[in-house]
Amino acid sequence: MTMQTRLSRAVAAAVLAGLAAVAPAGADTILWKKVGNWDVSYYEEQRGCLASVGFQRGSTFFIGFDGSNRELLGDVTIMDDAWQSIKSGVNYNIEARFGNSRWDLDMVGVNFGGTPGLLMNPSLDDDFERFTEDFMRAINMKWSYRGAELGDYNLNGSRAAFNAAVECQRYYLEGGAGGSDPFRN
Repeated sequence: MTMQTRLSRAVAAAVLAGLAAVAPAGADTILWKKVGNWDVSYYEEQRGCLASVGFQRGSTFFIGFDGSNRELLGDVTIMDDAWQSIKSGVNYNIEARFGNSRWDLDMVGVNFGGTPGLLMNPSLDDDFERFTEDFMRAINMKWSYRGAELGDYNLNGSRAAFNAAVECQRYYLEGGAGGSDPFRN
């Protein structure tokens, strides 16, 4: 079992044990730390930590955790202003490649603040662990839809960024930043 596997299972176990703090709807984003070009932040509304990076062509990629439904899930989101034809709530089959590793991802169209994108919230299971291992090991990722390239993205620093997202999530699950306040909604 890899260190990342143990960390992912520890994070999932903490949620199942009821350690997650409840955050008010519409709350802020709290920067946890910068890791190279990556920002690792806690998103209060979704009760999760995400590592994010913007790319030269205008895409932004997020990977981490979403605990907004009382169950901790993974979060993989990619957004781009150029993808205006994406329809919120519609399912899209996306191909992601990390080096020689290929993933067929069932993602849903979303729109955050006017920026369209694709989102999936997988369970913290063996598939998500393999996905994150492939992601952290690769030097680039290529995304496509129906054979059309969405982008070829550099993953410099992805391992350190995802590990920081795990560290951030663990902190908030253990009651960081006021999580032990019994009056917090």
